[in-house]
Amino acid sequence: IGRRFTLELNALPPRRNGAMLVGASNQRWGKLTLPFDLSSIGMPGCKLHSSGEIQIGFTSSAAGKHQLAVTLPRTATLLGSSFHDQAFVITPGANPAGVVATNAGNGRVGY
Repeated sequence: IGRRFTLELNALPPRRNGAMLVGASNQRWGKLTLPFDLSSIGMPGCKLHSSGEIQIGFTSSAAGKHQLAVTLPRTATLLGSSFHDQAFVITPGANPAGVVATNAGNGRVGY
């Protein structure tokens, strides 16, 4: 808490817009049970793994990377809490939806 950490995405399609979802759950997001198969919206082989209480837009670099630096507030109740993240990147032609999903990430707030 009170310190900065970095979430780093690698192996993204270069110079593409995307969104990072950061959430409190990898089990449910509203009425959805996670992981949720995204085939029905044109993303075969992709699953939603994280709730998305926070959504952050980004553009990947020419090298297919993106870093998101976050400073957590000095709030003791955050200690030991978990967060989950996943990114989605606009990639025309990759599938019918033109969007690909990254693997999921998980973290725990510690000392």
